[in-house]
Amino acid sequence: MLVTVENRPADVVDRVVERLGAVLRPDQILTSKTDRYNRARVPAPFPVHRWRERVPDLAVLPETTEEVAAVVRIANELRVPVVPRDGGTGLTDGAVPLRGGIVVDVKRMNRIHELDLENRTVTVGTGINMLKLNEVLARHGLIYPDDPASYPCSLVGGRIGTSGWSLIGARYGHTRDLVLSFDHVLPTGEVVHLGDGIGGKISKSSSGYQLKHLFMGHQGTLGIATRATLKLYPKPEAELSPFWAFDDYDAAHRFTGALARAGVATFAGAVLFDEWKVAYLRRDDEAYIPQPADVRALTCAVLYGWEDEVRAGGRRLFRIAREHGARYLGDEISAGDWAARTTATPHRCTGAPGPGRWCR
Repeated sequence: MLVTVENRPADVVDRVVERLGAVLRPDQILTSKTDRYNRARVPAPFPVHRWRERVPDLAVLPETTEEVAAVVRIANELRVPVVPRDGGTGLTDGAVPLRGGIVVDVKRMNRIHELDLENRTVTVGTGINMLKLNEVLARHGLIYPDDPASYPCSLVGGRIGTSGWSLIGARYGHTRDLVLSFDHVLPTGEVVHLGDGIGGKISKSSSGYQLKHLFMGHQGTLGIATRATLKLYPKPEAELSPFWAFDDYDAAHRFTGALARAGVATFAGAVLFDEWKVAYLRRDDEAYIPQPADVRALTCAVLYGWEDEVRAGGRRLFRIAREHGARYLGDEISAGDWAARTTATPHRCTGAPGPGRWCR
């Protein structure tokens, strides 16, 4: 069996641990087999990599930017690889320690440092869970609308490192649009602040270099993001999340394109499922969505906004659906899937017949 992890001598690992002990507490340095193995694999529902061949020599749990910088400086001096790890879902690439070394697990950097209600920004540690963040923001009528498929366990730092795509990015933007600025530890251990020009809470600046996007999506090759300022939005008053079924994939594909081109301001996104994905949704316990046996493709969409504008947008989408021969699957499926993923908890609009019928 080919093993690509460097066979790092035990005395070298002991020296690394000793040096790290000068900047971290004992509970922040993990060397047990269980701790190392748990930070080598990912829970994605497909084999991302042969994780048993990619096990780190140790893992660390820093709590501040300064601690991350100190770890990286030591690793750089001793020529030991560093791999940052955030949520570790593996749905947007993977935090894989190809050559062993140190895994920097950022989950303890999970504090909310500042919530600015006037400018609608929040400054957080990059180890914060986005579901937990939105639970706090909901008390103030706000949301952070970055919505990946791994939303319940996704962390802000992982979204920066992968420049993630959001399921509702058509309405609110993607990670690259929602992260205003962040502190970043370079591979040398130096700390830089990156944003649009002067950074901070500024959403647009013509002064200074525009370096933010260079350090987003770097997959850990350019360092580790430690603290970020995020753009917030008012919690939407209403949501519409219809599912439409088709007998063949090509028809669903044409319909999805028509939705994206419709110019509906409240349109937040659409997802297209082929017959293999539909089959997966039928059999997977966690992703289970009941579907009629004759469904070969699905398109689901979502609209967010004030109720009157969501109603108008919904009428437009259902008119396009009729033109493309789409079959609406009913409110129960919509309420059981997309709505179950969100913490926005807006008033749900429906397409059901009866007194509440408005968009069909």
